Amino acid sequence: GAEQKPMEVPSSERVVEAAPEPKLWADEYDEFAELRKRVYRSYIFEERCAAGAALKEAGNGLLNAGDFEVALGQYDEGLFHVDFDEFQRIELRDEHRRLLHGVRIPLLLNSVLCHLKMNPPEHSATRLVTAEVRCDEVLKLEPNNSKAQFRRAQLHARAGEDERARVLLEALCAAFPSERAFRAELAALSERMRQA
Repeated sequence: GAEQKPMEVPSSERVVEAAPEPKLWADEYDEFAELRKRVYRSYIFEERCAAGAALKEAGNGLLNAGDFEVALGQYDEGLFHVDFDEFQRIELRDEHRRLLHGVRIPLLLNSVLCHLKMNPPEHSATRLVTAEVRCDEVLKLEPNNSKAQFRRAQLHARAGEDERARVLLEALCAAFPSERAFRAELAALSERMRQA
């Protein structure tokens, strides 16, 4: 028998392979990109929380010793371990959510403190933005967190937004009249505003 040639498909009917869809997250900033390359992160929730807690403790020792840059590295690595995407967080049971917040919130707040303490001029804008994002995250989880509100006031003062800082500090002093740190920060800010 005669061999049949395959029928040629007209060019207008040819299937053209579509280019792959671009990743929606490709342009987003990944604060943990460097850590992802060099640090192993467990897939087990409890192990990740334990790693975050251990790094928080290590960071606290460094923070108390005045080594803010290295402490911040410990806190950032701890945050990497307890970084779960929104879908993963939705799936958490209440006890897991409490455990996660119990580790994540101190890591966030202590990292903000490091940014405030070291803040060299050449990185000040970046540090303030990172610190403010972290304060916002804590306040989203716990809107009445006085430490996050205090750190936010300190960030406003550092950025030269004295009036915003003053309003926040006055509200904190009214809500927590026995908190010496709030009163001292407000007094220092008021003195600086008087001298300006």
